[in-house]
Amino acid sequence: MRNLLVELLSMIIQGYGEIVSGYLWALASPILSSHPSILAALPGLAEDRGAVYGSLAAKYSTMLYTGEASSAKELLNSKVTHVAVILGIIGGLYVIALTSIVGNPLGSLLYFLVSRGITLTVLVPFSAYACYLAFIKGLNVDLVVVSLTTIIADITSAASLLITFNPVAIIPILMMLYVTLTSIKYVRAKDLKSYKEFMASTLIASTISTVAGFILVAGNAQSNPALLFIAPITMALNGSASMNFTSWLGTALSLGEVEYDKMFRSKKVYVIWGRITFTVVSALTLVLGSSLFFLHYSFKPLIWALTATLILRIVTPILSILVTSESFKRGWDPDLITIPVLSSLNDVLSAQALTLVTILIK
Repeated sequence: MRNLLVELLSMIIQGYGEIVSGYLWALASPILSSHPSILAALPGLAEDRGAVYGSLAAKYSTMLYTGEASSAKELLNSKVTHVAVILGIIGGLYVIALTSIVGNPLGSLLYFLVSRGITLTVLVPFSAYACYLAFIKGLNVDLVVVSLTTIIADITSAASLLITFNPVAIIPILMMLYVTLTSIKYVRAKDLKSYKEFMASTLIASTISTVAGFILVAGNAQSNPALLFIAPITMALNGSASMNFTSWLGTALSLGEVEYDKMFRSKKVYVIWGRITFTVVSALTLVLGSSLFFLHYSFKPLIWALTATLILRIVTPILSILVTSESFKRGWDPDLITIPVLSSLNDVLSAQALTLVTILIK
């Protein structure tokens, strides 16, 4: 029961962060309608951002625990920080290139420059100082900071939508250029080559997530503020549910608690499946329901989100079992191979489920 409450609390906290992102998405509906390429790029950029800067925060944690760094300043000045900056820029520009077929690519490029400028100015220093503070206070850096970093990144990136075409946008763009050029001075080609496997997996995941953006645009989400409001929380909570389930499967296989060829017959698998479904549905109902009530919105978006979530909670666990089983059978690391892929597939399925539900439930 205690673990269930902790999992529920974690999803609720994440949910309220994503509600802020959704509210900002809805406010930016006129901008997204004029520049659909930005909406197409949002899921792919989020995947790239989460992979690079989430991994950076995790690396900061390792450096502190192993004694490679003893202060926040040392973390910020480390080579891994400069490499993350360069990899993030490469991945982001790749996503922008993918979405250039949807409307004017200059709009999405400008958004990327603004949002990444804010990320580099705010998020990277925050990660370093938050990791160090959590470390000296004896807190679990991985559990406290990494997830918090993702939430802040989503909010700041959503807020960037509102200033992309404002003269003030020049400030984060200049900061992005300054930080990037500074990092280039400290990074050599061989440094980037050592991260080629990570970069390849990130680009694959970003490509899949970008499909979710295309689906949202095809479903005319840019002109539907209610759909924009619920999209971030629905995609994020279902993504977390998929990752938690897949992570548990990988651990259970490694410990011999379940057999890879008998997972569909394991009672324990269905117990965890049901528990995670209960957690995500409860968190979504509480967070989205209270937010709609507070904002005096119709509760129809809650029906859309819950219906889409119930569909996803049937489909995505089956995919998790199939992919994790195949990964384990081939000797691949389920945590490193299946989680990024399934996270991206979840974005695609979430976008498809949401757009379908909004059509069926008027």
